[in-house]
Amino acid sequence: MIQRVLSTLLGVLFLVAVFVFTSILVVIALTAGLLLAGWVWWRSRGRVPERRGQVIEGEYREVRDRNYHLRP
Repeated sequence: MIQRVLSTLLGVLFLVAVFVFTSILVVIALTAGLLLAGWVWWRSRGRVPERRGQVIEGEYREVRDRNYHLRP
């Protein structure tokens, strides 16, 4: 009888310990992911040019030959 009670208590204790350590690992993984995503965003925020309202001037040519893309 005592063995069953002790084994049940140890099993419950083991399950609680597993849930605690698993939740700690999940929190650590989420924190690391958020830190990495924030770092990547911070590093790349100056590299994306904003082109709102800007006009890029240049030349263009109208090609009427249908096979133009086949020529070398």
